[in-house]
Amino acid sequence: MHEDVVRGTSISVDVPSDAGAWFQHGWQSWSDTRWVDRRRPRLLNPVAERWPMVDDPAFATRAVHGGSAVGAVELSGGGVLLVGALGLGGRVELDGATIVGRHDDPDGEWLVVRGEEDAAFASYAARLGERFGRRPPRRPKVWCSWYSFYGNIDEQRLIEVLDDVSGFPFDIFQIDDGWQREIGDWRANDRFGSGMQSLASRVRDVGLEPGLWLAPFLARDDSSLFHQHPEVFARDEGGAPLFAGRNWGGACYAIDVTHPIAREVIVEMIGRAVQDGYRYLKLDFLYAAALPGRRHDDVPREHA
Repeated sequence: MHEDVVRGTSISVDVPSDAGAWFQHGWQSWSDTRWVDRRRPRLLNPVAERWPMVDDPAFATRAVHGGSAVGAVELSGGGVLLVGALGLGGRVELDGATIVGRHDDPDGEWLVVRGEEDAAFASYAARLGERFGRRPPRRPKVWCSWYSFYGNIDEQRLIEVLDDVSGFPFDIFQIDDGWQREIGDWRANDRFGSGMQSLASRVRDVGLEPGLWLAPFLARDDSSLFHQHPEVFARDEGGAPLFAGRNWGGACYAIDVTHPIAREVIVEMIGRAVQDGYRYLKLDFLYAAALPGRRHDDVPREHA
């Protein structure tokens, strides 16, 4: 395997004429990630411009094959040619016979690898770990309410399930969507009359670690946060709150994580969950903080 690290915000790497498929890397968990035939036109997804939950709206209508942070082509003799950003805001595209990369990090670098596929991607992952930090691998066994009940949960139902699963080899009992008053209002709703701290105590009493679902970077348009603190939301080019997708029966908007009051709101939210006894937090819909838009601080969106 051969590796090169190249400094700079952009890079161009020639692709052999007999190279095969292109590895398309998605922006977030709903984005398409797979090997595609580079000789076929890219399947455009214009709906992502209006529906940010699908993919990065900044690149939804680009005609060239591309992806977030990393791209690769299959080499005819075996292995791959991989180009990956070692900085924030990376975009890698296949422009004809050239892999072109750009990122927003002035201190960032690029990794160029030629080698066996698994080894090449492992090397890229290792370099990302060196740059951004990594934690020791932890693979707990989690019971998650979403996969049994979706959002149809209440305190009594979870207590009954807790009694049932306490004899199984789970590590964490995680309460998912359905406990909160509203997306953006992260306090227990009326179906959890004893409060979330009480439920966390019951989980610990049976020897499991309490877990809690949150979507900290967006809020529904009928949440108290949306109406009481409009200043904490990112803005579109017209000055309206930045649309982040439609879910839970209504529109959701992106919180501006560079705004001081927004940071206070998020810190208070997380702090309350931890104080209530939840040390395992499932944080969802994080893409909202990096959507294209106007923010309090003029910084690239993935830096935000």
